[in-house]
Amino acid sequence: MHDPNLPGPGKRPRSSISPTIVLDRHDRPVVALGSPGGATIITTVLQTLTGFLDRGLPLVDAIAAPRASQRNAAQTELEPGLWDDTALRGRLEAIGHSFKPNPEIGAATGVQRLPDGRWLAAAEKVRRGGGARRWWSGRRGSSGGRQRGAGAAAAPRPVRRRVRPT
Repeated sequence: MHDPNLPGPGKRPRSSISPTIVLDRHDRPVVALGSPGGATIITTVLQTLTGFLDRGLPLVDAIAAPRASQRNAAQTELEPGLWDDTALRGRLEAIGHSFKPNPEIGAATGVQRLPDGRWLAAAEKVRRGGGARRWWSGRRGSSGGRQRGAGAAAAPRPVRRRVRPT
C-alpha cells in the first residue's frame, strides 16, 4: 500500500500532526499546544515550546512571541517583530542569512496544567483575529462566566481559562 505520508528518502509529509503534548517525568501532562498552518506548524509549535519550556515565558507570551519560518528555502520568513529588529537582521545577513517578511506565521493555541491541577488555556492575541473573548469564572455549577462583547472595540486580549480537571 502506498501512503504519501509514510517517511522515506526525498519525501515530505503533506502536513504535520498537532497538537503536541509534553509530559513531566511522572507522565503527567504539562502543556499541550497546536497550530494550523500546514508547512508552518512545525516551526510554530517548536518556537512556542522553546519560549515556554526553555525561556520560561508564560504560555500566552510564548504564543504571542514573533516567529521565523525556514522551510528549506533560500530565505527565512520573519514576522514583523523580528523583521523590524534591523540590528539583529543585519548581523545575521552579514554572515550569509537571507530574509523576507511574512505578516503572520501560524496561530497557536494551548493548555497548561497548573500546579494545583487546574488548566490554563491560551490563544493568539492578534494572529488570525486573536483568540476567543470569553472566560469562565472557574466556579463549578455557576453560570458566572462573563461574556465579553464580541463586537467590542477593545484590542484582542489573550484567552486565559482555568478549568478543573475531570
